[in-house]
Amino acid sequence: MTGVAKKWSVEKSATCRHKLVKIYREIKYKRKFSFSNKYTEKGIQQEEEAITLYSRFKGKIFKKNKQRFENDLLTGEPDIIDKTERSTVDIKCSWDLETFPDIHDVNDPVYVDQGQGYMVLTDSVMHVIVYCLVNTPANLIVDAKRRLAWRFGIIDQETEEYISECKELEKNSIFNLEDFRRQYPYFEFHNDISQWDYDIPIEERVIEFTIKRDEDRISAIRTRLLECRKYMNDHLFKI
Repeated sequence: MTGVAKKWSVEKSATCRHKLVKIYREIKYKRKFSFSNKYTEKGIQQEEEAITLYSRFKGKIFKKNKQRFENDLLTGEPDIIDKTERSTVDIKCSWDLETFPDIHDVNDPVYVDQGQGYMVLTDSVMHVIVYCLVNTPANLIVDAKRRLAWRFGIIDQETEEYISECKELEKNSIFNLEDFRRQYPYFEFHNDISQWDYDIPIEERVIEFTIKRDEDRISAIRTRLLECRKYMNDHLFKI
């Protein structure tokens, strides 16, 4: 069973113990630890854009789910719930074409386990992990150009090398020019957009991975979570 080892234990997993300590500290010291980088920022900003892209890809209107579900061990908020298909959907925005997965790529076990949890919480029989290649928000492109300017020592006059890098940045960040210009009409391009020929068709900007409900895997996940709870009570909270 990929992702859920048969002889797994909290004591043998430094990664798990570190995560449990983090959760414990958040609770005890009333803190909320956050993590953010350009990848997560794009995902947050472009989530609705990705859902729209997926709707166009499937020819079916999907709406962002805003309901959080929970039971005695799990809590989660799937991006989309498709009641007609009894499925949940998790939308992921790839940073660029280089990080966009191939249909033959192997799913991250963490995402698979997360999907099993969503299915339990929503009484679904299928989970779909959807990778979308959507335009990068203008503010993130501008930030990247600013970093390039610092790297090239640009003060007043833009160099040819800097301009060339900015052009490549735009090509690697924009996959539908019409949508981008409609959303960011005042963005200043380095490319001559009258000669733009870098759009990627919708059908090539969505990759789906479908996961079926697996009761054995769900049982193993539940066992692992109970072990984690016991470890926290015995070694951290000492209840």
